[in-house]
Amino acid sequence: MSVADDLISYYQALLIFQYAALPNAQGTVGAAVSQLVANAIISQVRDAFNLPTAVGAQLDILGEFRGAQRQYFDINLTRTYFTMPFYGAADPLLGFAIYGGIGTVTWYFETYNDSGGGGGGAQFTLTDAEMRLLIQYLADLHNSDFGLGDLDDLLFKYFGNNVTLTDNLDMTILYTHNPADLSNFFKIVNDTHNLPHPAGVAVGVV
Repeated sequence: MSVADDLISYYQALLIFQYAALPNAQGTVGAAVSQLVANAIISQVRDAFNLPTAVGAQLDILGEFRGAQRQYFDINLTRTYFTMPFYGAADPLLGFAIYGGIGTVTWYFETYNDSGGGGGGAQFTLTDAEMRLLIQYLADLHNSDFGLGDLDDLLFKYFGNNVTLTDNLDMTILYTHNPADLSNFFKIVNDTHNLPHPAGVAVGVV
């Protein structure tokens, strides 16, 4: 039996004695519960495609509407991951160690920075958090009027003070990225050619 059938049977069993054996009473309860189950399914589908809470395949589908994809080639991003290193490996950057063993090779659970992607056709897969942020960014970008004020607001919303826009007053603009910004999001936007590009304007990035 399905979940819906189980619910219908459960509520039909709650009918008082006088109605328990009457087909119309059983049918009325079944119809009401079926409608509730159908409404719940509709709500679940709606909520599954709510951008702030969508995950996995749902995010991939939402991304198709905005031109965002999960996997990119030739994009160089950095990931931090945990690993169990071999005894005698280089000292870790950060991690858990045997008590008193700081600065020695006795560390047993370490974190490393690893560069993924990078050229040669290498593929990089966005996390759900990166995918969600990219979709929201593209939605805001597509709704922009591409005026300087609008673009400044867009850049500040997603990059804070780490990205500035300079109008060179000669039909060219320049995006300047703070090299101290260690987040991957600017790399994702820049490497996927999604920085704002007003029509007829040449764009430079430093």
